[in-house]
Amino acid sequence: MKKAGFSNSDADPCLFYRRQNGNSLYVVIYVDDGLIVGSNKKEIAVFMDVLQHEFEITTGSLDNFLGIKIKQYEDGAIMISQGKYTEEILQRFRMAECNTISTPIGREDNNQNEEVSSFVPYREAIGCLMYLSTVNKAARAMEKPTTEDWSRVKRIFRYLKGTLNFGIVYNKKEELKIYADADFAGDNRTRRSTTGILAKYSGGAVSWTSQWPHPQPRQLVKEQKS
Repeated sequence: MKKAGFSNSDADPCLFYRRQNGNSLYVVIYVDDGLIVGSNKKEIAVFMDVLQHEFEITTGSLDNFLGIKIKQYEDGAIMISQGKYTEEILQRFRMAECNTISTPIGREDNNQNEEVSSFVPYREAIGCLMYLSTVNKAARAMEKPTTEDWSRVKRIFRYLKGTLNFGIVYNKKEELKIYADADFAGDNRTRRSTTGILAKYSGGAVSWTSQWPHPQPRQLVKEQKS
């Protein structure tokens, strides 16, 4: 990549970029899969010749990348979705025939504090869900999940069953919007607040997070005061 004039992005080690003669070229490489995007088709073709000279590669239409389905519209908009992956994990955790629900999380607490059996695949489910989106609240109970925690995870699966065709759409309008909000002491157990941040570019989300701040250690607070 360096020989071809590319620089490695500081934001992501899998992303390489090159800007020459007013043209931009971006390459994403993950293990043995790659994605090339550029402002000039001729430059893309030249770079593909360089790759084919160095490696044995196969090329194809941009329909899927790392399990993400990519749909391109005539007006230039792009939609990404993970319906196939969602169906696979629903099958894996025996939720393919579950009833759907309109929201992934509820406000109610059932106070079911009994720990789940070691045979319940709680950690595996959280790991699979993390590839889809942020499951912050469900991930907090990784050490000792309760029956209530497992019910929350199954609710997420029920929500996913009803949103298999959902995705993120990016249009041609280059506009950046950032939103931030927090609930007030939303966790009934700890009375801590959860902060949410969403960044959208060209109409679609590019970054998001849900943070549950941990309290500052008492020892550290004492040292700062002294």
